[in-house]
Amino acid sequence: MLLSTSHPYDPATFNPCGHDLPISDQHPRHSRAGVIVSYRGPTNRRGAVWHGSIKRNANKRAITATVPSYEGPDAAAKAVLVKADFDWRLLPAACLDGGDRYVYAAELSAGEGAALAQGERGILAMHACQLMGHRTAPYGSARIVADMATGQRRPEPIVAGWCKGHPILETVTIRDHLGRDLFTLGDRFAPIHAMACARAAGWILSADSLDLAKKWVDELGQVPDAAGVALARTAWEARS
Repeated sequence: MLLSTSHPYDPATFNPCGHDLPISDQHPRHSRAGVIVSYRGPTNRRGAVWHGSIKRNANKRAITATVPSYEGPDAAAKAVLVKADFDWRLLPAACLDGGDRYVYAAELSAGEGAALAQGERGILAMHACQLMGHRTAPYGSARIVADMATGQRRPEPIVAGWCKGHPILETVTIRDHLGRDLFTLGDRFAPIHAMACARAAGWILSADSLDLAKKWVDELGQVPDAAGVALARTAWEARS
């Protein structure tokens, strides 16, 4: 899967009904932007390439990129995004024409590709196993994640990562097991501090996230900031 954070052409989907357009073969109920990748050249011979293309509409010139055939279609799709300076998330490719053409549709929400490629339950099962084997992880947390993985409990987000925001503001955004944003803290919060706030607010943390949170408290002897805990708690209470 090719990772990114947003979609460049307003939403990645549109509803024609919102624009008073009839739903038909030309105007489907939902449409996604994406990348088309085609194989060009002689089969299994030097000079063959994978050719990627993005086109916003019929009146716009396509943005294209090519890579040698041995690099594969994924590389061509990524090359197009790099050339266009787009930061899309792309779903696993759908194969057309017996393997000579692929379509990479853009995600409608963060983590959709991971869920389709591996299955959310598979991702939760991995985290449950890691928590079970963690020396200090609460057994209750591991049990809850395991129940979500086996379908005995409705899936809920668990804290499983973070990312830095604007290079000047340097905010820290906490993310869940599918890469979805959960909450953002300001520039005075280090990632390990943000994890500690999430833990104090009641979130279930992955094994790696728990290690970061415990470092802030146990190794550095720090206390999670009350305002950060309150913000994390608000996000926890609003979780779906």
